[in-house]
Amino acid sequence: MGLKTAIAGIAMVGLLAAQAGAQAAAPHESVARATTRERADHDGPLRALYPRTDGLLWAGDPSAVSRRTAVLRLLERESRLDPSVTLDVAILARGFEAAEAENLARADRTLTRAWLAYLSRRRGSIEPVETKLAARISSLLDQATPANEFAVAALELALIEALGGWRSVQASLEPSPERMLLDAADGDGHTAVARRRLVFDRGQLQRRLVQSLDLPAKYLVSEAPAPVLARAVRRFQERHGLPSDGVVGPRTLAALHEPAAEQLARVQLNVARAGERDARASLHRYVEVNIPAFELRLVQGGTVTLRSRVIVGDEKTPTPVFDDIIRYIELDPVWYVPPSIVSEVLARQQRDSGYLERAGFVWQSREGGRPRLIQRPGPENALGRFKFVFPNHHAVYLHDTAQRGLFGRADQALSHGCVRVERPAELALALLAEQGWDAARLEQALATRRTRRIELVEPVPVFLHYRTAELDAEGRLRLLADVYGHDKAARANPPSKPVAGTSRPLDPASAGNVLEIGRVAARTARTSFD
Repeated sequence: MGLKTAIAGIAMVGLLAAQAGAQAAAPHESVARATTRERADHDGPLRALYPRTDGLLWAGDPSAVSRRTAVLRLLERESRLDPSVTLDVAILARGFEAAEAENLARADRTLTRAWLAYLSRRRGSIEPVETKLAARISSLLDQATPANEFAVAALELALIEALGGWRSVQASLEPSPERMLLDAADGDGHTAVARRRLVFDRGQLQRRLVQSLDLPAKYLVSEAPAPVLARAVRRFQERHGLPSDGVVGPRTLAALHEPAAEQLARVQLNVARAGERDARASLHRYVEVNIPAFELRLVQGGTVTLRSRVIVGDEKTPTPVFDDIIRYIELDPVWYVPPSIVSEVLARQQRDSGYLERAGFVWQSREGGRPRLIQRPGPENALGRFKFVFPNHHAVYLHDTAQRGLFGRADQALSHGCVRVERPAELALALLAEQGWDAARLEQALATRRTRRIELVEPVPVFLHYRTAELDAEGRLRLLADVYGHDKAARANPPSKPVAGTSRPLDPASAGNVLEIGRVAARTARTSFD
């Protein structure tokens, strides 16, 4: 019997409502270890769902096995990210290894209970789903091919869209008991004005955060303590590239209401891009910068060993998307001011007489050419003390910065195209460790305050890429702002064939494991946007 046909009969007997309610009320109870009394409560619904005693929904043919694989991966993801859901997915899976028909039927029914309860949680509810929704969801399982964790997260988002999308969180602006003082218009004294604060429905917020696995499912039936709820809000904010203050303000509220369909379209686009990352698996080590995430990662042996915040180009001078190879590191580098930036430096000199001299700028004469403006090494040098060089026609590189305070800003698209690294010394040590460098040796070299080039014996691949949807270190889905509008352009004009964007090709483009929910019109290739 097909899954879609079987699920269609669920509504006639309440769609296992008792099981869904019991599991939400007692989240630490495994469905796979349901008590004898619970089984008795479900005899009626299960008879309707399985009109034949030997009927199976998750075994018996290749399609059923494929659906079972998808469901097990979804349940494993949930139990890993939400400790209050203590399903033993391994036991659920092993139940299908039984040869006896009776044991196999028992395993099939146990998985059905777990699956329907999962759907309720993804809807942010303890109520069972309706027949039509269940039918739509079964069709998604028929099309799903979750070959990696990113694809599983995408499938989860597709299910949420099929279940009706994200739950609404009603909010309103109300007067705050606090007041703030503003300078009076005439300059005499101060005027107290009323603040307004965003007031939201707490229960709706909890259900919404349970949907997205930011809040444990046990809080579907109880009120979350304030610190727990604030922690869940911070997790949500971090996943959406927002300041993680734990306060539901206008930007957080807008992110809570972003349509799941829009998010799914973004994820599908990035699933297609993710194939390129799969092709890097054979590399011993590499550096990658995700521009929308404002983050650099050093990957060694398939493991991220260093993460650092970065500052990237602004909208007028975006950081280009391309691949290259880091060939050497400069300590205390000289900054050769690009012609496009010279006017900005000179404008500051006009506002602040003596700025050029204090900041170490000098004009350097060039034989047969116009003099160029350079900045000598020093505390105000724009490149800081480290420069990671991969010669390219974009004139882009990674470097330190004297403006350390900028890393605390929420919007870090502030540079002229190069990438400023918050933890440059740690990156330098990691890249030079195989050449015998340690912290003491690096400090000794920096103490000279002289420009020094250190060639990398083994050049390191570097990828400047653009991912607005990805998994974080815990495996949670991050949905980031389309800072340069590349996603919007790609969706409006999908390329008919890949467009190369590398300075030096390092690995072949991979088709990846694209989730087949809807049709992704074309695979998005690496493209340079300088």
